Amino acid sequence: MRTFTSPHLKEKALNAMGENSKESYSSSGDIDIRREPFFSEKVSFPQLEKLRISGMKNLRTIWRGQITRDCFSELQNITVEGCDSLVTIFPPCMVCALWKLERLNLKSCSSLEVIYDMQGLAQDDMEYSDHVIVGTQLKKLCLSGLPKLENIWKIADPGRVLSFHNLDSVKVEKCDSLRYLFPPSVARVLYNLDDLVIEDNIGLEGIVVAAVDEEVETAAGTLEFVFPRATHLRLWGLPGLKSFYQRRHISKWPSLEKLQINHCDSIQNLFSEIDLLQDAPGNGVGFPNSQQTGLFLVDKV
Repeated sequence: MRTFTSPHLKEKALNAMGENSKESYSSSGDIDIRREPFFSEKVSFPQLEKLRISGMKNLRTIWRGQITRDCFSELQNITVEGCDSLVTIFPPCMVCALWKLERLNLKSCSSLEVIYDMQGLAQDDMEYSDHVIVGTQLKKLCLSGLPKLENIWKIADPGRVLSFHNLDSVKVEKCDSLRYLFPPSVARVLYNLDDLVIEDNIGLEGIVVAAVDEEVETAAGTLEFVFPRATHLRLWGLPGLKSFYQRRHISKWPSLEKLQINHCDSIQNLFSEIDLLQDAPGNGVGFPNSQQTGLFLVDKV
């Protein structure tokens, strides 16, 4: 196996070239690889900050084998579009290797099922703090046109808290196989979330998936989801959406300025209990300082 190292390259775009994208790739840099899949090699881009992969219809895997932390240690922005054979974006070995990743944009990948596959993670693969698995620095997650996507985070150990606490913007549209957006462990630490937009996902049933072991959850008491910085929540074109979380919970949105819900005809109780604290008068929300059950001031159109 040969090794390719580019210590100074900061941005790379990989695009399909010609009719057979399995055998021929081109890039905006100085690499032209033919007859061999690009990612079957051992590559190292220690200064790479942006990576864009598009139109590689036959690309089955982006990362193969064990990747050391310094191979993509500065990678901050990943865009993958039109790669119809991809099933998983990040295998377990890559979750911690991309520690500085801030932006992830996935679009029009017709076979994609899992984004973060965390099943089979060994303790050495992640950063642990007590019972918290520290994820990446991910801030912006944009998913569009992924009809087979079933899991954004696929987690084997529900007892650990998975921290993607830097997320400030999440936009998900046209992911029809996605039933739930967040596992509880992720949703409970979204302290920096500002903008949550979910549109045209016909299979979505809830925003947060219920814990597998209901007895354990009941013993722990009522779950509380707090989004202290969230200003915008948009739920649009979700005919199967029933609730935010299908068990009793408290949801707090103290900074919410804009709530949009439309074409969500299956909603019965969006929040079992919600708390909106209006610290600043005249912010245009029009919500009282109270806890309410039921749909909570939502007009379904």
